[in-house]
Amino acid sequence: MLAREAVLNNPEIVKLLRSHFVAIAIDNVDNLNMTAAEKDFLADKGLKFCTQGMSVFTAGGKVLGMGGGFEPGDVEQMLLKALEGYRPEDSLSVPPRDEKDPGLQKPPDATRVLYVTWKVVGEYDRTQSPLLTPTERYNRQVQDSTGVDRLWVRQDEAAALAAGTFPESLRRRVLPHLTYTLAGGTLAGGRDGKIKSFELNLRDGRLTGAFQAVGCEPCQLLGFVDVQDGKLTRFDLVVKGPGTWVEDCGFSASLRMLPKGAKVPVAMLFSLAEANDELARVPPARASHNGYLQ
Repeated sequence: MLAREAVLNNPEIVKLLRSHFVAIAIDNVDNLNMTAAEKDFLADKGLKFCTQGMSVFTAGGKVLGMGGGFEPGDVEQMLLKALEGYRPEDSLSVPPRDEKDPGLQKPPDATRVLYVTWKVVGEYDRTQSPLLTPTERYNRQVQDSTGVDRLWVRQDEAAALAAGTFPESLRRRVLPHLTYTLAGGTLAGGRDGKIKSFELNLRDGRLTGAFQAVGCEPCQLLGFVDVQDGKLTRFDLVVKGPGTWVEDCGFSASLRMLPKGAKVPVAMLFSLAEANDELARVPPARASHNGYLQ
């Protein structure tokens, strides 16, 4: 995120990318939508970077440049050098996509998607934020950033919501997002030992509930469910509570920049995605965990 904030706001780099390159972003850490052949194709093109990196390669797979980082200058030099080394290719060997590859993490048919977003909404002493990069230059961008994830809703769970009941399986899938955001949890699913209580109910189209982490005040969950022709058309659930610092190299967005030991108000929203939204096609961060859809 930091690299994109700096690099993609630079007009010279934007001009280069628009004129000569096809820009793609790949989750090289835990990509759930990539076949074995695609991983093999990208193995020497940045797939094994530890957290972030940039590379330039031809459609046939010839690497023209690697590097980049937070600063636009280094990225621009890499792009220009890559252009100097580019030569048209007579033949390409790109692996075909096997949609039946067992490594692909795909939701079952008719699965609905909830967007999960969170943001720090309380003020705090920003000078006490821990450094995420060697300098404080990009602290402000991370402090103001919004985190995003997705949550899969099974077909039978969506039917239960449309019928007026909140399924226990879906409640269990919501909980790790709350522990991650409001109880100093982890991407692996939160720290269950930090949960004091959690309830979530649906009645007459109204979502209500409460969540409390150990050592924190309880926070209320409020929302709405709408149904049309027996199908779920709206799911909005909002919660606000005390967030704490999360150590995860910035994947928690603004939570990473909270002062250690501080409790700062954080807002979280679960909302139903449109079926054709491109972002909704990205698997949830927890989808690879055993039993995610159970």
